[in-house]
Amino acid sequence: MSSGMLDAAKNNTSDFDFIEQYAVIDAENIPFDSDSFDIVIANYMLYHVPNIDKALSEISRVLKSNGFFFAATYGEDNLKEVDDIFINFDSRLDSVTNNLCKAFGLENGHDYLNKHFGSVELKRYENCLHITELKPLTEYFLS
Repeated sequence: MSSGMLDAAKNNTSDFDFIEQYAVIDAENIPFDSDSFDIVIANYMLYHVPNIDKALSEISRVLKSNGFFFAATYGEDNLKEVDDIFINFDSRLDSVTNNLCKAFGLENGHDYLNKHFGSVELKRYENCLHITELKPLTEYFLS
């Protein structure tokens, strides 16, 4: 969906000589043969797909039987403090991350994934955000 994210992926993986191709594709209609990929990665994007089950079915189809699928997503309390700041500023603003989580999030992602993959494992990445400037945070939130 995003050529900008694809460019970022290319830049971030430029040292990996085993990556053969980069492409912006429709996750619901993946234009590759079955059993084509060792690894499929869907970081912070499944909640944008209109039919998540169709996309996961396609991902499962193109993934080799011994392949790995990695999907990162938000949890309901992700950036909770930031959401609270903006909602307190203007109560018409809704929680961005909570809306994303309703589509595909930490709390419901397992149910989606279990339908399409034999083994599903949750790994939490604990971290924190130290805010030193308001403008970049505001621009991120409003984007």
